[in-house]
Amino acid sequence: MITSVVGTGPLRPCAPGPQRFLARRHPVMLLSLTLLIAGIALIATGAAVDGMRYLMSIGVLLLIVDLLYLATRSIWRSTHRPAR
Repeated sequence: MITSVVGTGPLRPCAPGPQRFLARRHPVMLLSLTLLIAGIALIATGAAVDGMRYLMSIGVLLLIVDLLYLATRSIWRSTHRPAR
């Protein structure tokens, strides 16, 4: 039996709340955030270093892919929600 920190009794499972929501959505948001950071880093590197314009192009393409991914996912989810 798992007890609480102060030892007042057993721990009860929490009601579904923000923790379950974030845990369920975490991998998708992690991918989106990674694409966003990588795109910004490549754009900054390509703009700062002479002769690295292709990095800036790749960064812009990553940002476009990220936005298209989020838009597609949003449209996909809105069409597959059950009616209430």
